[in-house]
Amino acid sequence: MVVLTNQGTASASEIVTGALQDAGRATVGGEKTFGTGTVLNSFPLSDGSALLLATEEWLTPKGRVIWHNGLQPDVPVTLPANAYPLTPEIERSMTPAQITSSQDTQLLKALQVLSQATSSNLFSQISLPAGFSLPINLPNFSMGIN
Repeated sequence: MVVLTNQGTASASEIVTGALQDAGRATVGGEKTFGTGTVLNSFPLSDGSALLLATEEWLTPKGRVIWHNGLQPDVPVTLPANAYPLTPEIERSMTPAQITSSQDTQLLKALQVLSQATSSNLFSQISLPAGFSLPINLPNFSMGIN
């Protein structure tokens, strides 16, 4: 499994990402997460408003602090400034050729990681989008992909 992250990955998604990463159940790709990892409690005020206050802090199963640190990806991949990440809604109407020629370097690297893991027999079955087969041959990139 590959989990894609960026600076907008926060809160519950960071906690799940950290748990999957610590357990060795997923490769995390993309960019460093936001760094929240806190539990907010609401304290009502006399004027009807409320104060939201962080009262607890989440740690990953291995004890890593998320608050103000974020989580580092296993495979750092920066999305180019002029590119937009593909979403499942957009991908459904795209052909495999259109996806592999897209500028979503993070998604393409995730597919490459899955393809490499599958071809090295780390996984016996993997579900890929319709029209894809393994191994996936992707073009080489020079935009932050190792």
